Amino acid sequence: MLIIISLSVIIFITLFLNIEKNIKLKRISNIKNEIKKTFGKKTEDQYFELELIERYWEIKSANIKNDIDRIDDITWYDLEMDQVYCKINNCKSFAGEQILYSILHETKINEKDYAGLESKINYFESELIERDEIWYIISRIGKNRDSYYLPDYIKNLEAFRISNIEYFHFMRILLLLSFIPAIVNLNYIFL
Repeated sequence: MLIIISLSVIIFITLFLNIEKNIKLKRISNIKNEIKKTFGKKTEDQYFELELIERYWEIKSANIKNDIDRIDDITWYDLEMDQVYCKINNCKSFAGEQILYSILHETKINEKDYAGLESKINYFESELIERDEIWYIISRIGKNRDSYYLPDYIKNLEAFRISNIEYFHFMRILLLLSFIPAIVNLNYIFL
């Protein structure tokens, strides 16, 4: 009887893992098909939370000292650049959305940056398989709402620093040392 139960459990676990693997492979296949279908096409009307997307630009623009290197807010709204952004945004990750928004705000482009951007565009236009694979990897980052605050977190790393970290290292060492008596004496009982 015990053998039958054990075999049933093993078969159930194997079936469960196979089904889970098949679902994951199908989801990956669907994402890759969507990437191939949507690349280079006009984006559908989407809803964007611009107040989250612009978080990175707000931090970056605070460090720009020369106003000539960026588009001011009045010009941005006069040109209706938010609508332009929504039309061209086909990013599959929060980081891509934030970088695109930031690039649209900047006016300073030198020849070296332009040549580098042009070479990347040409490469990905010619190498379709690599382009789709990279886009898939980037799309796995996702657009989790909390992720849009990552630039704020990185900017304030010092505020999130754990104080008295040495104390926690000491406690970790004590925890590891507490297992030594159990290893040395197998009859040791923790009370």
